[in-house]
Amino acid sequence: GTFRPRVVAVDFNPDHPIDAAKVVEYNATGEWDGSVYTVASLLAYDTLARAHGYSFCYALEMGAHAFFIRSDLLAEEDRQLPLRNVGKASHPPDSFGREFVDVLHRDSARHVTNSKTVTLTPQHDAAQAELPDMVGGLQDEVR
Repeated sequence: GTFRPRVVAVDFNPDHPIDAAKVVEYNATGEWDGSVYTVASLLAYDTLARAHGYSFCYALEMGAHAFFIRSDLLAEEDRQLPLRNVGKASHPPDSFGREFVDVLHRDSARHVTNSKTVTLTPQHDAAQAELPDMVGGLQDEVR
């Protein structure tokens, strides 16, 4: 069988606006350098979680930690809670100028700079989203 935890907790990047679905370019040997170029936005994690049967539950106001609950354990009305986070500039700029991967608009604009805001479109369906292979490490956190 496949292990499916009831709760998944993640560290997300609070430097991204709530409507941006951005992740770092996957690098199996990469290490965080303390800059803004780290992990993924809350919307990117939500998109991934929904694709794997999890629903957003809560994000800590004092940090960048979010919790997702297996959707089959929740009442229907609790499966669509709005994403909430405290937007903050908690990391120094990326001195390498690396670009984040936009997981919602990768076909029209695969990469966006870390200063550009992404606007959601009506086609966004988090439960059916297909994530690019380059976020394999991010997917491993949910499995």
